[in-house]
Amino acid sequence: MPPAPSVSHPHPAAPAEIKNQFSEFLKKIEASVKTSSTTPASAGVLKNFWEAPERLWKQDIEEAEIEAILDTKTSRILKPQSCVKEKSQK
Repeated sequence: MPPAPSVSHPHPAAPAEIKNQFSEFLKKIEASVKTSSTTPASAGVLKNFWEAPERLWKQDIEEAEIEAILDTKTSRILKPQSCVKEKSQK
């Protein structure tokens, strides 16, 4: 981790219009963050997801649902493109 945050800047491949207006964009963002702080200062920012209320992150997932997700992702990764094209043409 770097010892200090990096300086905000536009992406090197950004269009010239974006690069020219980036400083204005940063000023607007900083102003909106300062004016929209509706949460109390004591609330702070959570560093770990488990510090949030459980209703936001803890959900019961059935084993069958996990298997279906894993099977779908694995089959997409392992299937060669030629197999995918053949099936879609049938």
